[in-house]
Amino acid sequence: MFRALVSLCAVLAMTAIGCEDKRRHAANEGISVEEVTPPVTADAPPGDVARALLAAMDRAQDARSRGLGQPERRQAYERAMAEIMSLTAKKEVAEQLRTSGAGHVAKDITDDAALTLTVESWVSLVAHYVKGLLPQTLVLPGASQAIADVRIAAESPQDQAVLASLQPTSLTSSQPGATSQPASPAQPTLDAPARTEAIRHGVNPLARAEIQIRLKNIDGRWRATGITLGPAGMTLLPVGPTKTQITTTQPSNG
Repeated sequence: MFRALVSLCAVLAMTAIGCEDKRRHAANEGISVEEVTPPVTADAPPGDVARALLAAMDRAQDARSRGLGQPERRQAYERAMAEIMSLTAKKEVAEQLRTSGAGHVAKDITDDAALTLTVESWVSLVAHYVKGLLPQTLVLPGASQAIADVRIAAESPQDQAVLASLQPTSLTSSQPGATSQPASPAQPTLDAPARTEAIRHGVNPLARAEIQIRLKNIDGRWRATGITLGPAGMTLLPVGPTKTQITTTQPSNG
């Protein structure tokens, strides 16, 4: 059910922004963005690449959600998309798309067009949660892996505001003044009446999602090959045996 809701949200998000996105294109076309230097060093570890990827997705979604008619918003969107593309394994995602069996994708789709479709779908997929990342739930892969899966829990700020009003004592992990202990990636507990009210308000009672970013080591550089979204606490893609949950320091606003 959660996956179906996520898929529907992604489609609705793409539909909602379509009328204001001045850069509409056919499914077999790439978008032209200026190549940029990746926002991380060549030897950046998987966690740093994942953080940079999510930060760029946040900026892309912020720009397009407000419409791309203004030149500065379009430039911000293009810059963010260029950064996402610079951190994505183009050939790998293109091959995945060509062999996916998706009816709307041409079998001879170009690498550039496949990259465009992929990163646009990633931005739409995480759009509802990307402003509510919980850094203290970040799970990094073990060292010396060709494939790395970085996981992080996230909560929609809008959903949290509704849920906190329904059952304030059950949703303390991301509120100001909450305990400094690392937040669990598992779902906060809502009682049955609160769950019913959440649904009535149009809010998913499974308030916390988990974003999983799959990275591949390509010539010493970690690059994204896939992103999934599902209920927090669940492994969405097969992962290696070594995982470590870490507590991170919140970046200062200064």
